[in-house]
Amino acid sequence: MSLVFLSLGSNLGDRLENLKSAAEKLRSRLSLVSCSSVWETAPVDCPAGSSAFLNAVCSFECAMEPMELLSFAKEIEKALGRKEKLVLNEPRTIDIDILSFGDVESSSEELTIPHPRMKERLFVLAPLREIQKDSFPFAEKFASLSGTQKVRLFAPPFAITTV
Repeated sequence: MSLVFLSLGSNLGDRLENLKSAAEKLRSRLSLVSCSSVWETAPVDCPAGSSAFLNAVCSFECAMEPMELLSFAKEIEKALGRKEKLVLNEPRTIDIDILSFGDVESSSEELTIPHPRMKERLFVLAPLREIQKDSFPFAEKFASLSGTQKVRLFAPPFAITTV
């Protein structure tokens, strides 16, 4: 079993329900360890006029291999109405990113672990910091981004983890 950290984001439709549905589907094959609160953030590097995102980070115990988990995440995105990407960072019902996968470090066209841009995004670091508490490795980066990117607490963890 590997401890994996996944980022969930949504900026189309019922954003909170999209996060809740994604978390529920993930729990069908993964064992939930912890989940952050839900954070609302302005869209980063998205097309003009994109709506604000709701974001959360959840950790799971996972018996799958990394590519199997990626495939599972893509199935969930499709089931929840995510369309094939036509424009970089376009609005989406759900986005599931693998942030880390145990001690795995790998890079391929399909998947890079750890996620290559997670340290640049306060919408990932704020919820990750919340669930990693004392073992959060990005405190300095978090502090530097806090002055340039805005996040706001939107809902407690149970908003997406209760069935």
